[in-house]
Amino acid sequence: MSEVRYCYICSAARSGSTFCDMLLGGHSQLASLGEFSFLGKDIALDELCGCGTPVKECSEWAKVIDRVYQEKSLELRQQPYALPLWDTKARRNVDFQQQTPQYLLIRKLRSLWMRMRFYMPTQVARHTPIPAKLRQGISNTLYLYDIVRDEWNSQIVVDSSKQAYQALSLYEKCGSSMRIILLTRDGRGVYLSRRSKGISRQLSVGKWKHYYLHALPLLRRYIHPDHIYMLKYEDLASQPETTLRRLCQFLEINFEKHMLDLAAGSRHIVNGNYNAKMNRNSRGIQLDERWKLDLTGDELAYFMRHGGTLNRQLGYN
Repeated sequence: MSEVRYCYICSAARSGSTFCDMLLGGHSQLASLGEFSFLGKDIALDELCGCGTPVKECSEWAKVIDRVYQEKSLELRQQPYALPLWDTKARRNVDFQQQTPQYLLIRKLRSLWMRMRFYMPTQVARHTPIPAKLRQGISNTLYLYDIVRDEWNSQIVVDSSKQAYQALSLYEKCGSSMRIILLTRDGRGVYLSRRSKGISRQLSVGKWKHYYLHALPLLRRYIHPDHIYMLKYEDLASQPETTLRRLCQFLEINFEKHMLDLAAGSRHIVNGNYNAKMNRNSRGIQLDERWKLDLTGDELAYFMRHGGTLNRQLGYN
């Protein structure tokens, strides 16, 4: 039997992480969690699970919530943040009672600490402590992962929270039982997606660029080559069976044909791309390369000027 118990998807926003999570979640032995770090927020704001019911009313999440109450006397329906996970920053449907200016400041300071830590020489970094709150979040995350594996009768949980420092910290704790997928998408597609939502040119390319300039070298430095998989969204969407077979091999499980049917079975994803997780019955597997037609003129020139070099480094010509 495979020793792999956890799979974490790292990617910049709008790169297809929810899509990847859902396809993997079609496997009988994989539990698709979505952006798991937002579990507390989704409970607090009565957000929908990927199955279509509110997370706190979902029968599958009820198994997890009830188990936590039995073992720790914490009622997550009434106290959604009683079991803190990793630091998050919501941009859609924000819980302002939790995501206060003070919280965001502390989050930023902890993020700066983690950045400094992982850029230290490797041996120094390993002896530099993670902030206590984040260390607790790692323990709580793994505790909940294992409850999901047990209660949902799954071998591997898939978390698409996307945060590189969290992935590195989980890997430090778990070692060979953790697998990391670094998902990329042609930056021109990410740029167009962000611009279509009214985000500025600078932020549309800057956030994408910042993510990979930091995540790529750190993941390569700290993760064993056998435990990280470099995945292109375009390969997953255009050659789903071939790509999923390779991913299954990476995760040490057998490929199952029904993984290709997004409408089959249930996904109990929290947070993530709303349209992707809620419209899977009608959308199916579709390759989104609208940028080839819609990104032209000054917009394309701006991206190529500021993001073209990184895009080529990621394998996009």
